[in-house]
Amino acid sequence: MEASVLCARNCVSCSSNGCGMREEAPRSGGIPLSTAGAGSKGTIVRISGKEEVRRHLFCLGFTIGESVAVHSVVGGNMILAVRGSKIAIDRTLVSKIMYDPE
Repeated sequence: MEASVLCARNCVSCSSNGCGMREEAPRSGGIPLSTAGAGSKGTIVRISGKEEVRRHLFCLGFTIGESVAVHSVVGGNMILAVRGSKIAIDRTLVSKIMYDPE
């Protein structure tokens, strides 16, 4: 299975603008980020789900190899720190992000 090539900067094919922000091939392993508690940190190893869900998460900055930290958990929703920004995401989307804890 070949991974889609997506651009984390503006969600278009890297071949059209040459930015070089390509998605790595999917890797196995990791645990769902939705199982992490406040203060947890780790590295994103895989993004699962349909292409449109993966594309949305890539646009928000969730890319393979990127560091991610759980700032807080409220009612199942999470505030995550990634690429210098804090982003609020519901548990359904967070469960698509697999990470290796530090």
